[in-house]
Amino acid sequence: MTLTQAPAAPDVSETITVDNGALGYTVVSGTWPSGTGVAGYYSGNYASHPPGDGSSRVRWQPCLPADGLYEVQVSYAAASNRSKAAPYVVNHADGSSAIPVDQTVRGTPDVRGGEWVTLGTYHFTGGLTGTVELTDTADGYAVADAVRFIRR
Repeated sequence: MTLTQAPAAPDVSETITVDNGALGYTVVSGTWPSGTGVAGYYSGNYASHPPGDGSSRVRWQPCLPADGLYEVQVSYAAASNRSKAAPYVVNHADGSSAIPVDQTVRGTPDVRGGEWVTLGTYHFTGGLTGTVELTDTADGYAVADAVRFIRR
């Protein structure tokens, strides 16, 4: 057995991103077709749903590395036909928080892709314990793209 010293600290990400269509993203109910027609989305595409009665739902569930505070951010492709109050719900260790997001307004661009809006900072336990959900209860199209969790 030979021990070697690593040239750098371990690569443990403090940011976990769950994109639509990737592991951790689930269409719970309804049909959320993908699109690429409006810029500002993260990675390959985004999903959307026209205004509805709340029966269509998507969910992002990260696998968080540890207990702690995480800033939750969402990315979406902003446009004039989007919801002015897209109904996100963050399910965290201390309960659930409903946060309406005006998806007609662009978020802050990131060089790695996407335009991001903060939903808040919440306590999560490590593993698969927290989720973010979005429904079609909206006054315009609800866009489901990516959610990221940044450890604080």
